[in-house]
Amino acid sequence: MNLTTILDMANISHPDRIALGPSHDGTTYLELREQAARGSRVLTDLDAGTVVFVGTNGPPLPVLAFSSAWAGLPIAPLNYRLPGDQLLALVRRLDRPVVVADDSYLGTFAGTEITAMSVDDFTSRLVAAKPSGVSAEVDEEAVAVILFTSGTTSAPKGVLLRHSNLISYVLQTVDLGNAGATDAALVSTPPYHIAGMGTILTNVYAGRRMVYLASFSPEAWLDLVRTERISSAMVVPTMLTRVVDHLDGAPSGTPDLRSIAYGGAGCLYRSSNAPWSHFPIPDSSMHTV
Repeated sequence: MNLTTILDMANISHPDRIALGPSHDGTTYLELREQAARGSRVLTDLDAGTVVFVGTNGPPLPVLAFSSAWAGLPIAPLNYRLPGDQLLALVRRLDRPVVVADDSYLGTFAGTEITAMSVDDFTSRLVAAKPSGVSAEVDEEAVAVILFTSGTTSAPKGVLLRHSNLISYVLQTVDLGNAGATDAALVSTPPYHIAGMGTILTNVYAGRRMVYLASFSPEAWLDLVRTERISSAMVVPTMLTRVVDHLDGAPSGTPDLRSIAYGGAGCLYRSSNAPWSHFPIPDSSMHTV
């Protein structure tokens, strides 16, 4: 099995469910698979050896991730907060990199030997491309995702996640199609973190709609939870603290939110004027990871 198997199984189980975006006009799982087939053609035509993503989280990331897997290429989402010279140094360590970046980061690669394009350019090429008929045959021990460590004590190290690693994680975490037809996950973790990539795979396999929040603020987070009727979300300590502080003891008004996955540190925040009971979530559904 490899990552395209996850997408294939999702299409057998729930092809017409919305995979990405708003519930009324989002991208279905069938459409996501077609986009991956077209995107793989774009990457193959560019003779990519590694696909690099530099940008905030959003619907283009799952499309690019599955396009990469379809083409048999690893994807390396980089920390867009790094200075330009550090980003360039990381990209140059990768095999035949092709960079897809948000507009604000493209200047980093201008005038270099590195092939780089905007997210919009990649999307335009994808729409015009002839889809690859079948996905590349990829050994399950091949590298699927490359994540770089923070480099706080030395140069960043590339962590190689193989298809077998990620498939094992998915199969031990969720069951195929086990999400409800209206379930939706709010994704606000950065793409260069394992959570940013892991949530793509688990939500696709479960059949859950993904809604992205590119730039976190407690107001924006709560607004999306309410308007998109989010049923699950993953947060880090700072996010959860800011949401609780913003509510300041008022009810959250998020009746559809059933579970929060929480990771990065112990769940220590508890305020006398804003206890967890103001979230309509039973303690058993507050998961730490």
